[in-house]
Parts: sequence; structure tokens; C-alpha cells
Amino acid sequence: MTNWAQQLKAQGLRATPAAQAVLAELQRTNSSLSHDELTSRLTAKLGANTPDRVTIYRVLERLVSSGLVASLATTSRARRFCLHRPSALAQFECNRCHRITALSPDAQLQSALEIIQQRLHSMGMTALHPAIATQGVCADCTEPA
Repeated sequence: MTNWAQQLKAQGLRATPAAQAVLAELQRTNSSLSHDELTSRLTAKLGANTPDRVTIYRVLERLVSSGLVASLATTSRARRFCLHRPSALAQFECNRCHRITALSPDAQLQSALEIIQQRLHSMGMTALHPAIATQGVCADCTEPA
């Protein structure tokens, strides 16, 4: 597991128990979490020691500002949070639960991004942060056949 206290201090942030708990919980998930989901998970793990909702929100804002956490806006305009993964080239958003899942980078995704960049370049545009965003229904939300 990551030493979040060191990571926070390296970013010039205080290594508060709340910040460390938020980062640890985000590390446990493969997808993004809403503020409410994160609060519920922390409550289940920490019980009475759970930071209040406002504290969690403020911690998330600081973590996003520092670059440790990414804030993603869903199609429903809700915000979801995940650890910042600079290597994530593509993401999938479920239209039902609005979870966002980063897809692991591979040669085919990189190739697709290069094709998109070439097309944009031929149109006189430059992509600064090329990525692929896909929407659909995740396995958890798919109804049984």
C-alpha cells in the first residue's frame, strides 16, 4: 500500500487522518466515487471516527488541487473522484450509475489516440490531453437476460 502521509507531505499538504483515509479508500476502488459513496464507505470503515461531510468535501478539493485526485464530471453533471492516473488513456462512464472506470492503457488504445490526433492535426487542431471517453452500461447495471 502507498504511504499516503509521505505523498501528502510531498505535495505540501498536511497528512491529516481524513486526507489519508480518503486517499486509501480511493485506492481500494477501480472506479470513481461520488462524495456520497466515499462518505458511506468511510462511515462503514471508520464508524464514529468518520470525518464529517464538509471535511471530506474540503479534503477532496485540496487533493484535486494538488493533483493527487482527479475530479470527473459525469454526463449528469455530478462529480466523481478517483486517484489521478496520468497513464489512463480511456475511461468508461455507466449511464445508469455514473461510475467512471479507467481502462488500462495498451497498444491498441494508444494507436486509436494517435489516429484521433492525426485527424485533429489535419484539421489544424492540437490535442493537449488526448483521451477516449465512452458511455454505456456497466456489468453491475446490466439487467440479467
